[in-house]
Amino acid sequence: MLKFLPYLIFILFSFNSVLSQNTLPDLQYLNFLGGETNITDFKGKVVYVEIWASWCHFCKKEMPAAKRLHRLFKKERGIVFLNIAIDEKEPGWRHAIAKKKFGGVNLITFKGFESEIIKHFDIKGIPHFIMVDKEGNIVNANAKRPSDPLLIRDLEKLLE
Repeated sequence: MLKFLPYLIFILFSFNSVLSQNTLPDLQYLNFLGGETNITDFKGKVVYVEIWASWCHFCKKEMPAAKRLHRLFKKERGIVFLNIAIDEKEPGWRHAIAKKKFGGVNLITFKGFESEIIKHFDIKGIPHFIMVDKEGNIVNANAKRPSDPLLIRDLEKLLE
């Protein structure tokens, strides 16, 4: 029986790791509009999370599609577009948001790929997208990009 103990411990820790990723972690970041915002503050709403950086070429390529998505759901109060930048410096982040007129809730981690959210979801590259339902559960930790036309269907399903 003892020879199976290491396997049981491995399975237990693996299961615990999966469980810890069923909801957004309790993290607080600087908000573009001032103050700090906890990323778990949006329970009761569908949350579409974009993890990006102002220096990321592929993130910038998704911005026009993200802006169209914001406009499409503008009157829908049941959804939040949560943009979490992993920039390490505030000026570049602020400039990118102001220049691109990026909507939604804009937060910054200041820690690059060492950010807690990056580690929590084991993110290897950006942009990265996550969908959260109204109860705060992760629906898809590797969600479709704003440029994917099927994303609209997925978001509408969550809003029902």
